[in-house]
Amino acid sequence: MAGLLARTSGLRVAGEVLLACGVLAGILALQVFTRRRALPRERRSAWLDPLNLLVTSAHGWLALAGLALLSRNLAPPDASLVPRSLDVEWHLLGAGYVTLLILAVGSHLLPGFGGQRLRWPWASWALLILGNGFVVGRLAWGLFPGSASAGWLASVAGPLAIAALLLFALNCGLVDVYRRPSPLARRNS
Repeated sequence: MAGLLARTSGLRVAGEVLLACGVLAGILALQVFTRRRALPRERRSAWLDPLNLLVTSAHGWLALAGLALLSRNLAPPDASLVPRSLDVEWHLLGAGYVTLLILAVGSHLLPGFGGQRLRWPWASWALLILGNGFVVGRLAWGLFPGSASAGWLASVAGPLAIAALLLFALNCGLVDVYRRPSPLARRNS
């Protein structure tokens, strides 16, 4: 963080290049994009599982964040497609990686903590579309700030993100829409 605030451009560039190389090396070490070994209990391909695709797309956005950092720091000033501000990298990291990873892993873990399943299996596909949609919308304005279509995509990103988070909460059972009586109340009646 201090490198962002101080005007030590050589150290900042070196730090961001090291950070980008570390991110990309970590993704390669995790082998996120390689073919998956099917587990004995699975009947379908991991590439047809929306939560797996959500994790994979999250790591794809993380890889793009690393490449954007490299491009911004190693390319000549006028040759890089990435603006000089860190807005694009922050959205790739925050919206693209962290948020999509929470949607994927949370959809897998949170219902299990309560001994339940996801309410609607189709909602995982919707999360995949909504999540990646809001990331594209946030990135559009950072990459093409004067474009009308980028402005439209950026204005749609917020509602897509809210819809994804609401669907996530409903699907994982974090919000109860059915108002079922508690097991204790059923026993006493």
